[in-house]
Amino acid sequence: MAALATATAAKIATAAALTAAKAAVKAANDKSSDALTSIGVFDSQGNAYQLNGTFEKTADNTWSFTPANTITDDSGVTIATVAASVSPIIIGFNADGSFSNNTSATIDLTPTGPNAGAAAFSITPDFSTMTQYGGATSVAATGQDGYASGSLTKTSINSSGIIVGQFDNGQILNLAQIALANFNNPSGLGKSGESLYVRTTNSGEAQIGAASSGGRGGLNAGSLEMSNVDLAQQFSDMIVTQRGFQANSKIITTTDTMLEELVNLKR
Repeated sequence: MAALATATAAKIATAAALTAAKAAVKAANDKSSDALTSIGVFDSQGNAYQLNGTFEKTADNTWSFTPANTITDDSGVTIATVAASVSPIIIGFNADGSFSNNTSATIDLTPTGPNAGAAAFSITPDFSTMTQYGGATSVAATGQDGYASGSLTKTSINSSGIIVGQFDNGQILNLAQIALANFNNPSGLGKSGESLYVRTTNSGEAQIGAASSGGRGGLNAGSLEMSNVDLAQQFSDMIVTQRGFQANSKIITTTDTMLEELVNLKR
């Protein structure tokens, strides 16, 4: 009886071990939590690439990110090869689901095919904003510090005289700066045309520099230059002139009426 009990226990233990092994194999091959993502990156010539990769849960609070080995364009042509310094990249989370750490995250890309003329470059993904919470897995890149080639769409000038260019790829760059000149004796400048002046011995050398520095004036961006007259006085004079014109027109009308009455009396 004891031997039968021992054999039955052995069978139960074997069945339990087999069940555990099957569960482990199933867990190892369970890809339901995997998440695919695509990251937009750019090379030195502004060519755009979509770097694909897979996030896979490998253990409790541990995930791995494996980038694709190549990048292809819409036609299926390989335009870059990919090599991660450590592949896959391991990402860890704390017990409360917040980001903990990750292994080296440098990914090297080498343009090939039609983009072979661009230099090889590296990207460093930032996983620190990721969290691990219950629910369906979703991963998305929220931004990058690279940009595609762009065309200038708008320019503006700030109060420092810097000409700022805005491009259709979202970039804003300082293009140039307006220089101002100061003179020891501005009244000694010589006239040259309507609003033009030239340096003279009496004015001294031009002291060129940025606006609002070294005693130089500032710039009022986005405004039209006003006349140097008193606008309030000019409006007052215009109103007085208008009223005077109206009064004179009334005098002419009254005189015309009086002359008409005089002609009628004569008749």
